[in-house]
Formats: sequence, C-alpha cells, structure tokens
Amino acid sequence: MIDWKKRRSKKLIKKRTVVPCLFLLFILTACAAKKEEETQSDTQTVNPADAMITLYHVEGNEIVPDEEIYQLRQPDSISNSLDELVAAQQMPEEMKYNSFSLDEYNNVTVSVNVTSDITQEALLLNKAAIVSTLGQIEEIRSIEIVVCSLTGDVLEDAYYTMDSFFFYDNTSVLKNSGTVCIYLPNDEGTALRQIEEKVVIDPDESVEQCVTERLISYGALPAGTKILNIYVEDHTCYIDLSAEFLNGNGSVKSEVVIYSVVNSLTELPNIENVQLLVEGEKKELYRESVAIDGLLEYKGGLID
Repeated sequence: MIDWKKRRSKKLIKKRTVVPCLFLLFILTACAAKKEEETQSDTQTVNPADAMITLYHVEGNEIVPDEEIYQLRQPDSISNSLDELVAAQQMPEEMKYNSFSLDEYNNVTVSVNVTSDITQEALLLNKAAIVSTLGQIEEIRSIEIVVCSLTGDVLEDAYYTMDSFFFYDNTSVLKNSGTVCIYLPNDEGTALRQIEEKVVIDPDESVEQCVTERLISYGALPAGTKILNIYVEDHTCYIDLSAEFLNGNGSVKSEVVIYSVVNSLTELPNIENVQLLVEGEKKELYRESVAIDGLLEYKGGLID
C-alpha cells in the first residue's frame, strides 16, 4: 500500500533513455494518503545524493531526457532546487513557466502560461515533463499545475504525483490509468472495508466520476443510483445523485453508504471534502438519520 504523504518519488537517472508516450501523468493517488499531517519546512535540506537531476522535455509525442544530467548548484533547500530546475528546463514556445510556490507540507504549485494554439496532447506531454523533472526532488509530495492563458485566466488546475500516469493504448486513444482506493460496505453492512483497484478512465470521464461509478458497480450505493453531475471546486467535490440514492440499501447502514462515497472521494489528492446533492438539491438528512446538508470529510472510525 502506498503512503501518498510519505512515499518517495522514483529516481529517473538513466541518461539518454527515451521515455515513451505511455507516460503522461495522472491524478490518482493511493489509500489513506492524505490523512497524515506532517509539517516540513521550506528550508529542509536536500540529500546531496539527490543533487543530480534528469531534465525532461517534449519531442514529438514523447518526453525525453536532456543530453546531460543536471547537477543542482544550490541543493540546500527544496525552494532553491525548484528555482534552478524551473530556469533550466526546456519549454516550448506555446508554454512558459509563470511562477511556483511550496507549502508547509512540501506540496508544489506550478503556474504556467499557454498560448491559445497549444494542443491538448502537447499540454499533457509538457505537464508530464514538468512532473517527471520536479518530482525527482524526493521531499516533494505532490505537484499542482495551474494552466493559465496569456491574459491570466485559469484554464486548468490539477494535482499530479510521480506514481500514476496517463498512457496511450495500442489504438492511440488517450486514456488515464492508475490505482484508486475505494471504501465498500463489509458483509454485515455495519462498517467499511478498504480496497485498492487499478482503473482505466476514458478522456471524457473524470477521476471522481470513475471512483463513484466503481462504488455503484460494487453495490455500495442503492440500486439504480445514477450520477447526475460531479465536479471539483476549491478542493470540494460536488456530487449530484439521482433520487434512487435515497432508497434503502439492504442491510447496509445509512452512515456506511454515505461514507463509502465520502471516504473514497477524499482519497483523491485534490479533494478535501464532499457536498452531496440529490436531484440538484441539498438534503438535511439521509434516510432520516445522517446529516448531509454540509461539507462532509473523511471519517476513519467506520473502517474495519
């Protein structure tokens, strides 16, 4: 099981090794990732052994390493290392670094500006190059990439790690692949059990939609439940479900049904809480027993 907060990024040190386009980065994370709180300072020193960094850039439909391994001149802090790498990495004319910031937990936010003629494929490939480069700093836990137009309007905002990827399948159709953690009712319906599952997501499907669809397919939600709308804004996942969600689900406790959704969605790195809606409306109580009118957070006490 991967600990998303503590797991170290994979080293990329093979010189001149071509990285295939199977390699675009994905937003998924693994179980119990973000439930730990560890404060780390921006001035935390970088291990000297990590001072050698492979810079990646895009060539055609691949990301490839630069000719030479880059040696950090100031590996005394994560911030200094990021500053060097941002300046040294090759970027296309259609996409430029704007700024970066580092929070107290060593999550990096990178802002880039893009021109209107950049293609979706080029954008994804360059995101992969950014994360493959910056993610080699072991202390970094996640990389948020904010894509802005030349006028400063935010076009995209998503989180990435080194441990999950987009890939092109044999028919050259872009899909997402990764491992998600989902919470299902136990056999008695009195608690949740946690499983990891590899998923492949179509281009027109979001990660949060995929996770919820998996819950429906496993019978964690009442029969006939459909997703009417689902989106993420300011780290909150808004999910609108059909009226069937209010029906009974056999012997499964109401609280178990609710937190199968909430716990599964909040395992994703960009989601902190969940707002449940039914047919577009907030409901005060779920089946007259569980409050669902406010923002719901991960609840560990229901897990076997």
